[in-house]
Amino acid sequence: MSRNTQGVDMLAPSTKDEITSLLKTNRDKLTQLGVQRLGLFGSFVREEQRTDSDIDLLVEFAPGCETFGNLLDLYDFLQELFHREIEIVSIILTHHASLSE
Repeated sequence: MSRNTQGVDMLAPSTKDEITSLLKTNRDKLTQLGVQRLGLFGSFVREEQRTDSDIDLLVEFAPGCETFGNLLDLYDFLQELFHREIEIVSIILTHHASLSE
């Protein structure tokens, strides 16, 4: 892993455009993981990110692909792709949580 003198991973995207570009480049892999839609939110969208900011993503899986295993596989893939911490919110998991309240 390439790090500068401040310990920042030089491969990590530093703007929302870089994140979007990486997602588009890896569209086929995301589809294989069952992703139907993926959205960016949080500090990168507001352009308030810092070098230690995580990447916040909202995911909607294709019908029949809404499994915890797919969510974990997606997390692992994106963590490796972005070289920084990520947070994923699943639309289906959020929907089920609100139904149980």
